[in-house]
Amino acid sequence: MYCPSCHVRTPQAQGFCKHCGVALTGGDEAPHIGPYKLEAKLGEGGMGVVYRARDEKLNREVAVKVLHPQMLKQQSLMERFRREARMHAKIIHPNIVTLLSLYEDGEHMALVMEMVHGENLKEYLRQNPRPALLDVIRIAEAVCSGLEAAHKLGVVHRDLKPANILLAADGAVKLMDFGLAKPKQGGDDLTRIGATVGSFRYMAPEQILNQPIDARTDLYAPGILMYQMTTGKLPFNASAGGEFEILEKQVRHDPDSPRKLNVALPVAMSDLILALLAKDPDKRPASCEVVHKILRGIAMRAEPPRANGVYSRHLFTKIRVPGIPYRWIKEKLWPLPAGCFKSLADYPLKDKIRMFRSGWIRLYLKKPVKLSCIVIHRASVGRRTVKGGEIKLEVEDGRGHWRTLLDRKDRDIDRPLSIRKSRKALAHVKGVRFKFRTSEPITIGPIDLLP
Repeated sequence: MYCPSCHVRTPQAQGFCKHCGVALTGGDEAPHIGPYKLEAKLGEGGMGVVYRARDEKLNREVAVKVLHPQMLKQQSLMERFRREARMHAKIIHPNIVTLLSLYEDGEHMALVMEMVHGENLKEYLRQNPRPALLDVIRIAEAVCSGLEAAHKLGVVHRDLKPANILLAADGAVKLMDFGLAKPKQGGDDLTRIGATVGSFRYMAPEQILNQPIDARTDLYAPGILMYQMTTGKLPFNASAGGEFEILEKQVRHDPDSPRKLNVALPVAMSDLILALLAKDPDKRPASCEVVHKILRGIAMRAEPPRANGVYSRHLFTKIRVPGIPYRWIKEKLWPLPAGCFKSLADYPLKDKIRMFRSGWIRLYLKKPVKLSCIVIHRASVGRRTVKGGEIKLEVEDGRGHWRTLLDRKDRDIDRPLSIRKSRKALAHVKGVRFKFRTSEPITIGPIDLLP
């Protein structure tokens, strides 16, 4: 059954809830808060529990952050929750979770937000402790964009950490949890004088020392995050002193160069990370906009070699391969790196795709795009010929009609092949489908879509 107070499912139907101590009266119906049906617990923090819920009035899925029941007894904590809503509601941006409403009924307080399907950065880094450089840049750029939007409205986040960064299933990156956010001018702040707030592994020195903070304070945490993602380690860890040792290092110790732990890291990326981790805010980049420009320059130099043009900047929304569950593809393959669809050999999918001797690969774009050329670098079984086989390339227009651009029999592709023969077919491309039939397992890619 569900506890009627903290809404956590408990094994017993009678007695007292082990989580909040409220008396249980039996029943197994999913709990409600006003019009919101709480369907599943997504996570829990110091101030509240986040649930996946359904707005039964509007019949839509939402995320609901419910203040812990015991905190309703403290007026200061309730006011901090209201302040989080005021701060969060100011900011409408693609890289920030949208706040829909604040709900209060005397027994509950809850923030109602858009539902984002995916995982947070903390969960992602457990499986991918050192993501590819372009993925690190993509995440860091999105974080900076979200922070920049908050800073323009005079809001400093102060609690940026992996658990507060959501990686949506569609590739979007969104910031959440403005519970410690503070106006740059200093008003409406409920933090006690002398109290240290934030996550100690990601806190800037001036925040630890309770000195004045501004937008540059929010740049320190992205520096920690980028250090962690490029090296697989945090810049400051404790041997025996625990939290206090880490806080001491944040304030007084300089981190090792990230290139010491990752020699493949570009010098410009290493220099940017160290600049973000400067103890003196005046020595950090001036704004998120500056960081964003530096990251763009690093990304342009780090992208794969280009063939006769520039890769399409549009991300693919789906990839389908017959015989492989889409859930497996979504978990193992997604999200694709920004900028291009690279060789299947670069992804876990490669072992599966080579098991097939006939089938298709279908890529879907977010919206129809105009292409000048499609380059197939390889569709080959190695040194052998595709004897008795066939390779076809088709494109889909915005109305769902497929047109064949290449139909090759008994020959593989072992050097780049450019396809430009139909301007009309390439003028409105919504999807690309590669069909094949061979006597041996085939290797495909890279495939370049050139604007």
